[in-house]
Amino acid sequence: MDMNIAQAKTVISRVMDEVLGGSFQPPIFLHSSPGIGKSDIVNQIASEKQFEDDDGNLRNISIRDVRLSSMEASDVSGIPFVHNGEMCFSTPQFWPSDDEPYGILFLDELANADIDAQKAAYQLIHDRMVSNGKKLPNGWLVIAASNSKGDKTGSNRVLPALANRFGTHINVVPDSEAFLTFAFN
Repeated sequence: MDMNIAQAKTVISRVMDEVLGGSFQPPIFLHSSPGIGKSDIVNQIASEKQFEDDDGNLRNISIRDVRLSSMEASDVSGIPFVHNGEMCFSTPQFWPSDDEPYGILFLDELANADIDAQKAAYQLIHDRMVSNGKKLPNGWLVIAASNSKGDKTGSNRVLPALANRFGTHINVVPDSEAFLTFAFN
């Protein structure tokens, strides 16, 4: 679906409200030309959303901004190692800690990632899990973003099997009025 940057922010903000309310939400993929504000709106939403912890204190949700273009497959799924004669996998550095029940796992530059890193993201995006079996907490929303291949920004094609793992694809279209409103707020 096509939306300007303000509309995309509103939709994602509402989806995050649903997550904070206990509802599972499928991952979202933002597509657009560079410089429209995809990364900014995701970071803004993360800074605006709060939840009440067990002690009644308001806390900001967490965000993990993962630039897939600079990662190898093992960085995404976990580095393999042998322990007591068995193959095990590490937990990726970007994984949320146990005291972060709510947040956004933001997979930026998805189409710039090499094919092996995209394949490693299959399980992360679809099953919300990495190779060692750790699952993303239910209070986390997965969002990916990428520039369009036609913009000649080094983007590759997104593998069809990966694209199919997203519940929603939003094409963020240029809109000068919406962008100026977004940029100055």
